[in-house]
Amino acid sequence: MKKILVILSFVIIGLFFLFSEAGYQGKEESKKKFHELKCQSKTIDPIKEMIWERKYRRKVSTNRSFSSANSTNNNTHRLTEVGVWGYGPCDNVYVDGNRAYMGSGRYLLVMDISDKTKPVKIGEIMLNNHIHWLTVSGSHAYIANDTSGLRIIDVSDINNIQEVGYYDTPGCSRGIFVSGTHAYMADQEAGLRIIDISTPSSPQEVGFYDTPGWSFSVFVSGGYAYVGDLDSGLRIIDVTNPVSPQEVGFYKTPTNSLGVFVSGNYAYVACGAGAGLRVFDVSNPSSPQEVGF
Repeated sequence: MKKILVILSFVIIGLFFLFSEAGYQGKEESKKKFHELKCQSKTIDPIKEMIWERKYRRKVSTNRSFSSANSTNNNTHRLTEVGVWGYGPCDNVYVDGNRAYMGSGRYLLVMDISDKTKPVKIGEIMLNNHIHWLTVSGSHAYIANDTSGLRIIDVSDINNIQEVGYYDTPGCSRGIFVSGTHAYMADQEAGLRIIDISTPSSPQEVGFYDTPGWSFSVFVSGGYAYVGDLDSGLRIIDVTNPVSPQEVGFYKTPTNSLGVFVSGNYAYVACGAGAGLRVFDVSNPSSPQEVGF
């Protein structure tokens, strides 16, 4: 009887090691297969991947109350945010005389640059989200504030900078251009948005054009809005009637169109991934032609 028990013990131990090894090899094969499939999968645009990652992180971070479960007694503890360090990277600067307006993460900073060797911060205000782009017209700063849309800041009194109005656009506000009584917003996945800012305390959207890509930047000149539309290139939109903007031309840039500036008959487009600066003749907006890079 003892011999039988000993034999059974060795058989059980042998089977244990046999199945463990098979399981390990199976796991390794699965990992290898997953890696192969991952390498064969379609490459994600790194710009879009970065944006969606940031949007996911932002969705998590906007919930300012957190809970954690204690593994020993399953009690739930609530953590509440009590402060924010809002400073961060600077994506844009606007200079008006001896003042420079710049974004630093969530903060709008106003700098005195009368002494170019020693710029001095003279005012600031923290907004809801990261400042992607800003411009100043008259006594107001107009800001593309990520998922918080358009924010309008009164900067007439540097000692009392205040937000006086906002419009929550449907997308993620990346770029802005102000012309007359309208603000033109590059609103990422929501395209070009046109907002009446004649009353800064109550801005109202009057029209939009849903571009095929993701609107990153916008420049308005001569009744046309030139939009850097990420992987859909340069889009040219007739905005002479702000209520009903219409696309009249486009040029598919070799890589992502990230920034655009127009001077005279030429549009200068900053592209990503090694494509650099592209120069377009836009004297005929319906048929832009690349003339240099």
